[in-house]
Amino acid sequence: MKRLNGHLDADKIVKEHLSIWSETNEIKRTAAFDKIYAGDVRLTDPFFTSSGIEKLNGFIVDLQNK
Repeated sequence: MKRLNGHLDADKIVKEHLSIWSETNEIKRTAAFDKIYAGDVRLTDPFFTSSGIEKLNGFIVDLQNK
């Protein structure tokens, strides 16, 4: 991912984040995680907390299946 002044480009991060959450192909989605998420990524919302890429990926799958 392109860096500006040593920092990741915020627009690219947002686009990649939205692309990951919209991707229905699990193989493509999993491959894209490393572009913007650390391996120990945490997600917290009012109903769910996940830690790690595997659990985040599972959360996205469940969300897409609703």
